[in-house]
Amino acid sequence: CNYEYILKGDDDIFVRIPRLFDFMNGINVPKRKLYTGSINVNAAVERHKSEKHSLSKETFAPRIFPPYASGGGFILSADVVDRLYVLLNSNRSHPFPIDDAYIGIMLEKVGVQPYRGRHERKFQFISWQYGWDTDWIIRHPFKSREEMTKALIEFQKIEKERGTISCGGHRAPSCPECPQGHGASWCNGQCSWSNQTQMCQQKG
Repeated sequence: CNYEYILKGDDDIFVRIPRLFDFMNGINVPKRKLYTGSINVNAAVERHKSEKHSLSKETFAPRIFPPYASGGGFILSADVVDRLYVLLNSNRSHPFPIDDAYIGIMLEKVGVQPYRGRHERKFQFISWQYGWDTDWIIRHPFKSREEMTKALIEFQKIEKERGTISCGGHRAPSCPECPQGHGASWCNGQCSWSNQTQMCQQKG
């Protein structure tokens, strides 16, 4: 099929689609070799057999995993998926049950490193009950349909109260307020830069 990106997610996450598109339309977001989410760095390999996510040295010898995106929800660009598909269908692939760490290991083998930055905090892998960051993209986990329904109501309330528009990688009350002193580079999304007026204005 024809696509540019995929979002891999668990079945107990909430995805705020408007915020996801805000992020993906950001001017600094790579269009190729994109692998991002909430990135784990220097995560130790668990060896105790009693632990759910333990691995033997025979399965994976290093003591530390390479950087990888938490499995609740992460984004891959199409070219990364292609590389991953080829590797997973080769004899160089030796799966183990920690799927998110395994994906990070496989992508390291094909030269893909996680894309890191301030956006990582928007992939929040904590209970929604700990409050709401108005810029979050993914929240995980949700334990019931009732929790997710409440999250949807809260999300809709936040969106209504904000009454903002997309500037590309961020939001503002109006297009002229998008640049915040950064000029045309911060005028994207629902807005476009006018070279004539040197202002950010709404498209159309």
